[in-house]
Amino acid sequence: MTAIKFNIDYKTEWGEELCIAGNFLKTDKKNKASYLVLSTQNGVSWFGEINLPSTSSKPVEYYYFVYKDGHEIRKEEGPDRLLFIKNKSEIVVNDHWKDQLSLSYLYTSVFTESVFKHKLCDFTPYRYNKSILLNVICPYVKKNEKLVILGEGDLLGNWVSQNAFTLSPVHLGEWQLELNAADFTEDTLYKFAIVNKSDLSIVHWEDGENRILRISGISSNEKELYVESGMLFKYSSFQWKGKGVAIPLFSLRTNKSSGIGEYLDLKKMIDWAAETDQNMVQILPINDTNSSGTWKDSYPYSSISIFALNPIYLSINEFTLQNKTKLKSYLSKAKKLNKLEALDYEQVFILKNAFLRDLFSEEGAEVMQSEEYIRFYEKNRTWLFPYLCFSYLRDRYKTAYFKDWDIYSTYQPEVLEKLIKTDPQVQNETNFYAYLQFLADRQLKSP
Repeated sequence: MTAIKFNIDYKTEWGEELCIAGNFLKTDKKNKASYLVLSTQNGVSWFGEINLPSTSSKPVEYYYFVYKDGHEIRKEEGPDRLLFIKNKSEIVVNDHWKDQLSLSYLYTSVFTESVFKHKLCDFTPYRYNKSILLNVICPYVKKNEKLVILGEGDLLGNWVSQNAFTLSPVHLGEWQLELNAADFTEDTLYKFAIVNKSDLSIVHWEDGENRILRISGISSNEKELYVESGMLFKYSSFQWKGKGVAIPLFSLRTNKSSGIGEYLDLKKMIDWAAETDQNMVQILPINDTNSSGTWKDSYPYSSISIFALNPIYLSINEFTLQNKTKLKSYLSKAKKLNKLEALDYEQVFILKNAFLRDLFSEEGAEVMQSEEYIRFYEKNRTWLFPYLCFSYLRDRYKTAYFKDWDIYSTYQPEVLEKLIKTDPQVQNETNFYAYLQFLADRQLKSP
């Protein structure tokens, strides 16, 4: 069996209890006996213990929450904590409550998927018989930086960043490192620091006093795991200032465009932004705005869907037609539109709609049988089906004002599904709009 000893400091109010829920418990928040209730002598330092089979290779997942008057009133932030217990006789856990950071914007997709993006590492079983596991909350590390531990003595690099141990990103803004406890014989001073990946120079030492790796608190048990989890990287002066450019996609014309900026033109803009050391490119909405087929649809904020992409931004130069005469005519018109000083939205829409319908006639049936298309449709079915029906009914009634659509003015999925199945023309039209969304999604995501 593995004995897991939990310890955490958290100040509670009268009548509150600190509890643990996890996959090793059949947690029912209405049943107090179904989770681990911690003990305390002062309302701040909480502790508890549980014994689990040490043969399990499945990680223990858990989190802390505050219980009062029969229900959960507060839960810590972030993903569940993970521990591997296989072949460990004892695990001593010193946890830190995970509160929401004041700089919560660092967890938005702009940072986690771009500016501060890091490839996350998998949680894996521990390498050493006797391990020290350090887990740090630090969302401040840019993608050209990394988090390291520095300290006294040769083992922790003698405070020299080039000799430091690197922590691995395991969750968004969360880093982890395993040390071999057998290598340490006494308490050791250390700190975390952010360094440049290129030359390992220090970007920022964490604020405050040195931390202490308390080796004296680790028992002589040869199969022990000592965990310090949820430590907050101290960076009180952190401020992020980025630089970038804001531009509507329709303005990004290149010599391969067809009279309007296109999805593939965006790639060139991003390449330029990267070369000039910018952090972001902001564009206006690129959702489908096709309500009338006129210049009025050029207003990017009048979208008919918050999910569907606007097919007018498809690059037709990336496709070909079997009818070479038609293809030559389309490309000639596209070239003329591209030379205009001002965007002729209506003519671009007419040109691309005609081209894409010819392309759909030639390859649509084959594309819709492909595994890639089927995956796309199934993944996006919840919004895609109503969008297809809306697009067809808009064209049929020549208005986007749905109250003028007779029996279809109220959305009834079963009625629309029957209409599509029984009318080949309706099926063809809805397939065409699904095909356009597939192409737009593929171009926008193309590397």
